Amino acid sequence: IRQQKANDELEVVRAENNLNISYLQLKQALQIPAEQPFDIEIPNLPEPNEGELMETSSNVYQYALQNQPVIKAAQYRKESAIRGIGVARSGYYPSLSLNAGISTNYSDAAPDQFPVLGSENITITRPVGVVQNTGEVVVTQQEVPSEFTDNTYWNQLDFNQRRFLGLSLNIPIFNRFQVKNNVEQAIINHKRSEYQLTAAKNQLQQTIEQAYLDVKAAAKSYEALKNSFEASELTFKNAEQRLELGATDAVEFTQIKNDFERVKSDLIRAKYDYIFKLKVLDFYQGKPLNF
Repeated sequence: IRQQKANDELEVVRAENNLNISYLQLKQALQIPAEQPFDIEIPNLPEPNEGELMETSSNVYQYALQNQPVIKAAQYRKESAIRGIGVARSGYYPSLSLNAGISTNYSDAAPDQFPVLGSENITITRPVGVVQNTGEVVVTQQEVPSEFTDNTYWNQLDFNQRRFLGLSLNIPIFNRFQVKNNVEQAIINHKRSEYQLTAAKNQLQQTIEQAYLDVKAAAKSYEALKNSFEASELTFKNAEQRLELGATDAVEFTQIKNDFERVKSDLIRAKYDYIFKLKVLDFYQGKPLNF
């Protein structure tokens, strides 16, 4: 009895260590510090039954084919590759380009004022020299703008604007087979995208078929363990009664008790394994993963 008690205590220590390791691994997966308190809520899940497995694997696959992101992505890549062929072939045709632009500049070396556009000119007279013998002043007349405005920063930008508009026509004659190579590469990309889509569909089908078989196997294991648990529980209760009556010894009772606890543990593990595998199929069917 002492030996069995010591063995049971050792199993408890091992189970606690395994539990702590599992907690640590879960925290690391969730990027939670190891020293942070962490509790797991155990949901009250109903007993699973194979009746929940209503759809066939082919029906699940057909639904997943229309909704799984990995298939959608592969389909979009294929459509993009098809358009890529058209883009590459456009290099065979002439192209007409329209170019337009506007620019301006500012300089701090510009004069402080400049004439107002559209203002009238006036004639001014200014001396240019003196006749040496007579002392008569020589003058000249010059037309200058009548209005000026300050050459501010914004006025400069407006005054110095430059605009352009152009058309260019490109007619492909010989480009060292660049367009031909681009078209062939686009066709290869299209073929590759088709193969990738087919591979994604095959992988999805295989995954769903495997998940479906996993559910069937888990259901059978769970049902078998329920029967085993009922038989083991009955054996354990009978052993308790025989032990009280002195019809069995402690060694035999301990063995029966250990077998009962093992089957009980296996049943719990099988239950959650079955539920998990059902949820995997729910995922591929687009059902909410409620627990």
